[in-house]
Amino acid sequence: MNKKIKIVLLIIAVVIVLLVAFAIWYGGRITPSPKLPSRLDDPDLVYASQFWGGLCGNEKGEEGGCYAEIYLYGSGKFVKESGFVHPGNKRDITPTIERDFTASIVEQIINKIKDSGVMVKNCPPSDIMDAGWDYQINISGAKKSFRNPPKDCKEIFDEIDKFLTNLFN
Repeated sequence: MNKKIKIVLLIIAVVIVLLVAFAIWYGGRITPSPKLPSRLDDPDLVYASQFWGGLCGNEKGEEGGCYAEIYLYGSGKFVKESGFVHPGNKRDITPTIERDFTASIVEQIINKIKDSGVMVKNCPPSDIMDAGWDYQINISGAKKSFRNPPKDCKEIFDEIDKFLTNLFN
């Protein structure tokens, strides 16, 4: 066998041995974290809007990411959380806003969502690299999720988000 081929095979074997040894040594140090229940799994959730951006700055001039989340539950509970994310996933959370809406306001919002036609609209996901939008609607047992919807669908969600946030301003 050619000397060059033997050297290449030997190097490959050494790399494989080192990778296996590292995986055995490091693998014992990794403890999988338990899966925490997501707000999106809550059967009372009617509407969720989640935004994240990877190119944001904070008031200190630091660079990182940002996020904003809105949740509306059938019980009338409304939660809005937003904040800044430092490299390493450390979050600075802006004070969370929580409100309790009446059943008639929740019904008004549900009707607004139904009237928008978004539950039957084709909203294929778009490829976006530095930001993302996720939405979930759960009305009368019909559950639908949207990821980075196209402009015409995104405008519907922007209207719903604006309507919700204007209810307490």
